[in-house]
Amino acid sequence: MEHRLIFIISAPRSGSTVLMRILNAVPGIQGHPELHLLPPLAHLGLWRTVEKAPFDALQARAAMTGIVDVLPGGEADYVAACRAYADTLYGGLLAGLDEEARFLVDKTPANALVLPELRKLYPEAKVIVLTRHPAAVFVSYAEAFFGGDFEEAARFNPILSRYVPAIARFVLEDDGPMLHVTYEQLVAEPEAVLAAVGTFVGMEIGAEALAYGAVPVAAGLGDPEASRLRELKKRPERWPVVLADPVKRAVVVRQLEGATAAELGVWGWHLDAVGGEAGRGGGGRLRRRLLVGIRKSVRRGRRRRLVEQIQDLCAVLLR
Repeated sequence: MEHRLIFIISAPRSGSTVLMRILNAVPGIQGHPELHLLPPLAHLGLWRTVEKAPFDALQARAAMTGIVDVLPGGEADYVAACRAYADTLYGGLLAGLDEEARFLVDKTPANALVLPELRKLYPEAKVIVLTRHPAAVFVSYAEAFFGGDFEEAARFNPILSRYVPAIARFVLEDDGPMLHVTYEQLVAEPEAVLAAVGTFVGMEIGAEALAYGAVPVAAGLGDPEASRLRELKKRPERWPVVLADPVKRAVVVRQLEGATAAELGVWGWHLDAVGGEAGRGGGGRLRRRLLVGIRKSVRRGRRRRLVEQIQDLCAVLLR
């Protein structure tokens, strides 16, 4: 199954719907807006858990850990079971595609938040990482869904703090089949990007795929605005003008305080070049260094398990 899947990994408002629709216009590739198949699977308890559920998520996590401990193959058996579930659903979708369809594209944004689990299930699946300037991402997100209210958008979902480090770590550390392109490259040099994507997936992708508006896409979740577009055009970026407002700039920069310089570099951005409360010296810079150091420490060994135990304890106390 993994050799017939193409995952587009991106943050929301990064152009993934447009890229999916372009690939969908290629004979042999069919895209689906958003499947949301893997994120719930990754949160069943062993790898990740949820904060709230109609069942006791903490007990489910403890029970699943106990089950895996006594399975003959341990976690390998659990991975095999999860892969069988995913294979069945992806396989059913592939069976319903056109006969000549060789690949199914899954562009679910939340897949970016479960990349380690995705690689456990499909270590050889082709992954196209699509990044866009973080400021452009959040400006588009806040204006599209929150009427330009940056504070409310960040309270509802701080997408930069969630997606930027997760995707950057994948780009920096993954050793599976992966191609990294940017939205800026896609709109500026679409033919060159499509040629690179075609080489990556092993199919020729011509410029005719850019007429993606003429090819229907399966109904489902996704950017509703992209379905009305008929061609790819480079438009002036709004974010430099919007971030001239120091309040809005601070909302964007604050979400990136915990990101390392290397992670921000993957996205083509540096906090110091933008300014704002986290991009200058003093307390903002010190706070960011502390967050980066603590996060690196927590990701290693027993400290991570200790933090997870504290998290579980806090969840019980806050019920």
